[in-house]
Amino acid sequence: MKKVILVVVLGLLAAMPFASQMLLENSSPVADSNWSDAGHDLSSEVTESLSAILAPVHEQVPILSVRPSAMSGVYEVILSNEQVLYVNAAGSHFVVGDLFGLEEDYLVNLSTEAKDIARSAFNEVRKEAVAGMGVETLMIYPASIETAAVVTIFTDIDCAYCRKLHAEMADYGALGIEIRYAAYPRAGRGSQAYDDIITAWCSDDPNGAMDLFMRLKSVPPLTCDHPVDDHLDVGDAIGVTGTPAIVAEDGTLLPGYLSPNDLAYQLGIL
Repeated sequence: MKKVILVVVLGLLAAMPFASQMLLENSSPVADSNWSDAGHDLSSEVTESLSAILAPVHEQVPILSVRPSAMSGVYEVILSNEQVLYVNAAGSHFVVGDLFGLEEDYLVNLSTEAKDIARSAFNEVRKEAVAGMGVETLMIYPASIETAAVVTIFTDIDCAYCRKLHAEMADYGALGIEIRYAAYPRAGRGSQAYDDIITAWCSDDPNGAMDLFMRLKSVPPLTCDHPVDDHLDVGDAIGVTGTPAIVAEDGTLLPGYLSPNDLAYQLGIL
C-alpha cells in the first residue's frame, strides 16, 4: 500500500521536482510529527500509523500538516505541491482531491482552506526559485511611472498571446507595472524558438531584439553564455505549462495573458 500511495503522489509531483526538493530541504522529517495544527493534535496511535504509511510520500514531497477532516476517521494531509490527500487512520485507503460537505442544502468545498495553505507554501517556493534566477539574467521593461508592482513573465517568441502582451508593454508600464522577462521557449531545446530567444538574450540590445522578434521580424542568429536553459528548468519546476506565465512578487502564478487593467487588478494596484 505504501508503494501505491508513493506512485500516486509521484504522479502529482512529476511537474515540480526542483521546487518540491527546495521545500523538502527546509522541512522536518515526518517522524518528528510536526504535522498537527493547533487545536487538532493527533493521538499517538494515529500519529504512529500515519507516520509509517506517509513516510515514503514525505521523502518525495514535504507534508505541511495532517489534521482530522470533517469526515470521521479520515485525516487531511496537506502537501507542499498544492495537493491534498485524505487518508484513514490505518493508511489502507486514501483519496486525492476535494472533500465536500452538505450544509443547509448546499455543497461546501471543505478542502478550500487546506489548498490555500498548500498554495501559500508553494508560492514561497516559487518566489524563491524566481529570485534564484537572478534579476541580471532577466530582460527588464521598467514602468514609465513610479513602480507599483513587479512581475516576472515566462515568455516565448513563438506565442501569439506573448506577442499581444508585448505589444501592450507601454500600457503595463503606464500603470506602474515593471515587467521582467524570463525565457520559456515551449518547443524546447533545439527548436527555432529556442535559438531565437537565445539570440535575443545575446544581442547587444536584448530589448530591441525582443521587440523585433515579437513583431515577427528576423534577427541575425547569435549565441553566448545565456540563461535560457536555467529559465526553462525553473519554469518547469514552478508549474509553468504555457506562455505567457506571470509570476507576481509574492510567488503567485497567473497563467495566460492578462490585459494591462486585468493584471493591475490582480496585483491590487487598480
